[in-house]
Amino acid sequence: MIEDYNITQEEFVEKLEITPKIINDIINGDANISNELAKKLSNMVGVSSELWLNLQKKYDAVLNKIEMDNQLAY
Repeated sequence: MIEDYNITQEEFVEKLEITPKIINDIINGDANISNELAKKLSNMVGVSSELWLNLQKKYDAVLNKIEMDNQLAY
C-alpha cells in the first residue's frame, strides 16, 4: 500500500501520526488495527474504517481457526 502512494514508510507513519514500530507490528501480525488507526487509515486512503476493522476481524478469525486446527491435530 505504501508503494501505491509513492511515499516512504517514514512519510506514511508521519501522516498517520503513529510510530514505525506500530506499523511494523501490524504488518508482522504482532498488533491489531485499532479503531483510532482504522479512522486514520480511512482518512488517508479513502477506504472506510469499517473495512479496516473487518479485515482485522477476518485475520483474527483465521488465526483462531489455525490455532484450533493445530490443537485438534495433537
